[in-house]
Amino acid sequence: MILQHKKIKNKWLRCILFPFNIYLCEIIGGGVMYNIFGIRAWNYTYKYAMFNGMIALEYYPLWIIIYIIEHYGYLILCKILRINH
Repeated sequence: MILQHKKIKNKWLRCILFPFNIYLCEIIGGGVMYNIFGIRAWNYTYKYAMFNGMIALEYYPLWIIIYIIEHYGYLILCKILRINH
């Protein structure tokens, strides 16, 4: 991922920026599939806040919640397995 835990120290900044990693993957993956195969794996053209029909900004809060779950799940797993993070 673009945002690694060691690169950006501020956890709140990482939380705010995390969805942009998801959006970047959606744009690249969706663009490749559309240009090579001519299909749209997901279609957000009917959404209010969307970009090129490939990303929908209304899912931004969901991606933040997923990041928080992933981050604290990672910390808990490191404690359980006694891994230095």
